[in-house]
Amino acid sequence: MYRPATIDNERDPAPLEQRPEAISVAVEELLRWVSQGRVRIPDFQRGFKWEKGDADKLFDSIYRGYPIGTLLFWKKRAEAAVIELGPLRINAPERQDALWVVDGQQRITTLAATLNSEFKSNTDRHAAFFDLKARRFVRASKTQPPQPNWLPLNRLVDSEHLLDWLDENRDRIDRDERTNAIQLGKRMREYQIPGYVVETDSEEPLREIFDRSNSSGKALNAGEVFDALHGGGRTEPVRLADVADALQRETQFGRIDEDYLLRALLAVNNKDPGRDFKSQIRGDEAPEALTITHQALRRSIVFLREQARIPHVALMPYQLPLVALARFFHLHPAPTPRSRDLLARWVWRGARNGRHQGNTVATRRVLDMINNDEHQSVQRLLEDVGARPPAALSLDVYNSRYAHSKLMLLALWQLAPRHLETGDLIAIDEMIGARTMAQYVRKPNKDDPSNATGLANRVLHPPIPGGVLALLVAQESHDVLRSHVISPAAHAALRARDLPAFWTLRADELRTHVESFLSLRTSWEASDRPPIAALAIPDDDADDGTDEEL
Repeated sequence: MYRPATIDNERDPAPLEQRPEAISVAVEELLRWVSQGRVRIPDFQRGFKWEKGDADKLFDSIYRGYPIGTLLFWKKRAEAAVIELGPLRINAPERQDALWVVDGQQRITTLAATLNSEFKSNTDRHAAFFDLKARRFVRASKTQPPQPNWLPLNRLVDSEHLLDWLDENRDRIDRDERTNAIQLGKRMREYQIPGYVVETDSEEPLREIFDRSNSSGKALNAGEVFDALHGGGRTEPVRLADVADALQRETQFGRIDEDYLLRALLAVNNKDPGRDFKSQIRGDEAPEALTITHQALRRSIVFLREQARIPHVALMPYQLPLVALARFFHLHPAPTPRSRDLLARWVWRGARNGRHQGNTVATRRVLDMINNDEHQSVQRLLEDVGARPPAALSLDVYNSRYAHSKLMLLALWQLAPRHLETGDLIAIDEMIGARTMAQYVRKPNKDDPSNATGLANRVLHPPIPGGVLALLVAQESHDVLRSHVISPAAHAALRARDLPAFWTLRADELRTHVESFLSLRTSWEASDRPPIAALAIPDDDADDGTDEEL
């Protein structure tokens, strides 16, 4: 997925003098360019970063005829030099037509280092083989030395070297393995890699191209792969990104991560969230699957905002409930009020005791509990989150990325915090997107006690230039201060610049408020029975009239 690089509007990047030349180069020819010293690495390129798994995927893609991306070269003069590509050292002469690699260094280095016939070591990190019987790329190790039918890739591209290896090993491999070796050599030698060659006297546009290609060339996540496979060439919204945009617009709940949208899609469509979606959702199924996922998630978000009282996705302690609720509200679009109350308890209890941590095993476990029986599903979910945790929530450490800190933020949000400058109610959008939603009263230093990093030193407030301390000290309204859990005694300590006393007083008040808030939301002591209607015995199943206690 393309992510545009930031442009400095005060100084636009220099344009290219002429259009890049489109090329297609065979692997065999590319390796010849490398050995001749025509391929060079600019100073602004990074070092070699690929691991063995990356290299093996590259070879396998070439073997299967898959695209491996586009190369980008800068054509200009190069001095005579010793070129280093991975383990290779090449004495390159001066050239007027040198090709400096702007994009493709990792691929070129991998191909050159592994396929180079002069590189003989079987133990080097670049040494690789092709198992002629299993027809797959393999690596040797201390516990697994090369086998007789493992073809070294450094004997592969040069057809003469390949025939020599086949002759040397004619008694160790059969006819099918020999055929596989010849086919592999042909595929590797003749594989065409597309590319562009740019000619310019200035390095500036090449640096800009390099920066953009690297900032936009990050690996696609699963959600982006789904959109790439199913989103092209259609007029109706059929991408996960479209659903994320629509839900954000319709619910004001924030933008849901596309990976979680994909998990919800698999859950709603009764697929396995632990398996690759490509084997479970056909291209012609994607539009309908997205439509019903959109509907189910919209109901889930309305429930989270209105029933569970979670105002924004950024404040959700865990994302697992989104996936599970999507399946539940798909199967039960209009659950009873009692079921909604119990589901809200499930959301909060799992957040409080960490049961909602959403790895694949946990996701499967929770989804298996949700079936066509509304009340049975709710009861099974409640049983899964178990009993209350033994210890109270610690307020000593705050980090907005962690679930326990998001529970603290939700407790603060329940008080309808007001702006310290205007006295107006703070809107959730004023805080979301800030580096940290809860601002320091005063930034801690090495001499501060430990509670300077905890919740007692934070207020749920939008960022203010210069910080919130001056506004807090000057604030006169008890209502505004109470909306941030600051009592008159704590405020007096703050005005006296007695920060330790302020933290101690406020920590006590916060602890009481947070525990009371969580107790109300989790309702551990309340009965979790389903509605009476769910317990009633249908007339057809009634007994002969004898009274019996339920």
